[in-house]
Amino acid sequence: MLVAVSDTHGREEHRLRGRTREAVRAADAVVHAGDLYTEGVLDAFESVTESLYAVVGNNADTTVRSRLPESRVVGYEGVTFAVRHRARSRTELALFGRERDADAVVYGHSHAPGVET
Repeated sequence: MLVAVSDTHGREEHRLRGRTREAVRAADAVVHAGDLYTEGVLDAFESVTESLYAVVGNNADTTVRSRLPESRVVGYEGVTFAVRHRARSRTELALFGRERDADAVVYGHSHAPGVET
């Protein structure tokens, strides 16, 4: 199972709890589209899964910024995902995915879950 999350805002590792923690623990791979905020939150995710593919968000502290890329490409079961935190437009997201030969784009910042085709 692939789990995609983002914007787990918080300063404490306790931000990873409840259903989110259980989903991350059960996942084969976890894509985090940014805004882990602090090293404690990033470490909490890494302690629960060995397959975390995270990118930096706009609110990350300097330690998190030094540990995570701005964007990345993740392959899972034959599907290629381009991952970043935010974009100014849907066109920018589409170009981002195309430039990386991705089948789908995972992004955060919107605070609104959704799937678009």
